[in-house]
Amino acid sequence: MNGNELAVRESVKAEISGFEMKPRTLDEAMNFCKIMADSDLVPNSYKNKPGNIMVAIQMGNELGLSPMRALRSIAVINGRATMWGDDVLAMVLASSVCEYVDESDSTDKIGVCKTKRKGCAEQISTFTLEDAKRAGLLGKSGPWQTNTSRMLKLRARGFGLRDTFADVLAGLVSAEEALDLPPTETATPEATVLEANQPLTLKEKLKAKVEVLDVETRQEDGLQPAMEEVALPRPANQDAPATTDNPASPYMGKINAAHDEKECNAAYQATPETLKQDVYACYTNKLKALNKKK
Repeated sequence: MNGNELAVRESVKAEISGFEMKPRTLDEAMNFCKIMADSDLVPNSYKNKPGNIMVAIQMGNELGLSPMRALRSIAVINGRATMWGDDVLAMVLASSVCEYVDESDSTDKIGVCKTKRKGCAEQISTFTLEDAKRAGLLGKSGPWQTNTSRMLKLRARGFGLRDTFADVLAGLVSAEEALDLPPTETATPEATVLEANQPLTLKEKLKAKVEVLDVETRQEDGLQPAMEEVALPRPANQDAPATTDNPASPYMGKINAAHDEKECNAAYQATPETLKQDVYACYTNKLKALNKKK
């Protein structure tokens, strides 16, 4: 083997041993996340969810974790990013500000976590059976019944590490603790818009049909519809301006162009049955406007 061949082999060996899946650009990160999302080796919460993987990798990067370790350690529990208790402990122990974490005084009845930050006094956090009982945890099926002592220790650990090393954990809580918290789902403006544009339920459709028939009956008897009875829940787009893409637009236009109640009622009656529900809000609003002119 000559010198050139030896140099090539050493170069290839160095490249192989130094291989690391660390995205350096956004495109590389996106491709990496897609590959991971299709893999059977990622946790179920990340399967087919490349967006979640990218967020986890970014969060891990801020905590000093490699991409693969971030996917192993960070879990999404009840809508928030958490980290498994052993990984939280490992991250704290690896920090330069940690002097020690001692859980040796934990028993079957109490979890104890002693933490010492360099330059600070020792802190002691505990979690007892009485604490668990008050929190309604002892009656829960699962590890609180099968492995109570470890759960007490993990809860004391979570409190102790967050109190002493808040900068290291950057707000992360242990996944074991998050599993015991009720889901917190708050309505966002986006969710409200999506919900408003959902089609009517069967119950709402039947109610709307009854109201329409009631209005028609009142008209046949020479009565005006009671306006307080027509405020039905409808998709948000019913009150939107008519567009050429809406098949009900021509009929809504005729209703809006009516000069009196007779023309308005005639325009509504001329609307096909399949579209009457779509123009109903326009019809009742026009009647209100005509009544105000009287």
